[in-house]
Amino acid sequence: MAVFTTSRLYPRGVILVAIWALLLTVGTVFYQISTSCEPSNEPRLMTSLRSLVTSRKPTKSAAMWPAFAPSPSNSPAVEDIRQSFASSGDFYESLPVMPLAPEKPADAPYSAVILYMLDSRASRVWDTLASLETLARNVPFEHPYPILFLQSGDFDDPVLQDAMVARWLERIDELHLASEKPSVLQRMETMAELIEFVRVDFTPNLEALRAGVEGLKPFFPTVWPGYHSMCRFFTVEVFKHPRIRDLDYYMRMDTDSFMPKELAYDPIALAHRRGLKYLGRSIGFDAGVACHGMWDFVEEFADAHPGVAERMARNDLPIPDQTPDRIEAPISAWYNNFEVAHVPSFRRPDVAEWLKTLNTFWRGFYVHRWGDAGLRRFTAAMFFEPEEVRELCSWDYFHRVEPYEATCAPEVDMRARNQSRV
Repeated sequence: MAVFTTSRLYPRGVILVAIWALLLTVGTVFYQISTSCEPSNEPRLMTSLRSLVTSRKPTKSAAMWPAFAPSPSNSPAVEDIRQSFASSGDFYESLPVMPLAPEKPADAPYSAVILYMLDSRASRVWDTLASLETLARNVPFEHPYPILFLQSGDFDDPVLQDAMVARWLERIDELHLASEKPSVLQRMETMAELIEFVRVDFTPNLEALRAGVEGLKPFFPTVWPGYHSMCRFFTVEVFKHPRIRDLDYYMRMDTDSFMPKELAYDPIALAHRRGLKYLGRSIGFDAGVACHGMWDFVEEFADAHPGVAERMARNDLPIPDQTPDRIEAPISAWYNNFEVAHVPSFRRPDVAEWLKTLNTFWRGFYVHRWGDAGLRRFTAAMFFEPEEVRELCSWDYFHRVEPYEATCAPEVDMRARNQSRV
């Protein structure tokens, strides 16, 4: 009886090739399964934006946004804006490069910009656009101020920048179909041409990098060093940035800051006309655990610089007596998620010396998490007279969709509002 073997039916080389092909197929399948389960190094927002921009055509939404009618208690209209941006997945496939407006319009007696610090989380991107729309609706800007989207690297990719602007343009199209007021549409269209993505450096100093989070054991370790670098940037570096240092003013908004009600004036124009060095919405307090040693640092600087302590007292921020509790005493702080700053005043030699001293003591930022809110309060009180600083009270303002209550007397600001157009 003849016995048949595989070697008689198929040459050995053919068998080896078949086995190799089978192993390659199985390996490829396992690799695809494993890589699909691995977390991506790229932030989820970046992945989703990239795929949407490169693969999808825009579609017009049938559901138009509700009328903008804010409630003084919880501002549902602001929440509607935020949710509408967050639920949208439609982006233009490509976006033409738009020319930037001149940095100093010929008819403007001053130069100014609006600042946002971008966050790569999807919810914060939508919040930024919603915040910008509240400005377009409710703030009567007298000049087309460039809008600087500051970013520390997450938005270096032009595809992501185009995606964000494309969503803004699509929103304008939706409002056209909803018969929005022409003035709102015109302001939003102008803003689209004024958007700039500006790179900022959040790299800590070399000593902090060498020590690292384990060596420093900083306050807020889970967000080190990014959050700490942001505090340092808005305290010191913002006034030295090449895109900002030669301006007259900047107006800062957080990604989740909203103006849900019409203002009677342009805050930047008000600061210019009234000769204000600093303009904010509200003064509060920074927690003592985030202010470790700050009073001692301020007092040491004031002792070496005549007139500083006296000016602080005139600004209702006297240096307290040395006590054991002062090392971590809460401090009065500008909630500077909204602010208007006169850049040349913060670049004066005396102010620059103070900011340089702060920057040199890097442990204040990278260990104790000294915040820009408290340090802005100190800086304004140390170097500006009371009449050069203004707290605004006459308009609604929401941060994180919560109302911010100002502490100054409303009638003081009402007088400023009535005189804002001269």
